[in-house]
Amino acid sequence: LAEGLLSASRAAEVRRHLAECELCAEVRDSLEEIRGLLGTLPDPEPMPEGIAARIDAALAAEARADADADEPADATRAAAV
Repeated sequence: LAEGLLSASRAAEVRRHLAECELCAEVRDSLEEIRGLLGTLPDPEPMPEGIAARIDAALAAEARADADADEPADATRAAAV
């Protein structure tokens, strides 16, 4: 709703719900307050050169290790024969 991503009909539906549901309205108010506070923070420092590629490589290696650990031992032996 805050981002303007909902269709007009869905936004109206959400607004009606917020008008009737005190709990959801309180949550929305809290989120709007947090959003306002975050908007006052300075922009984050840019990542050091190459760090994104190192993170991607580490995640890929971890995914491969997880996939290898999930493979049954019999399948590994059969593939080696």
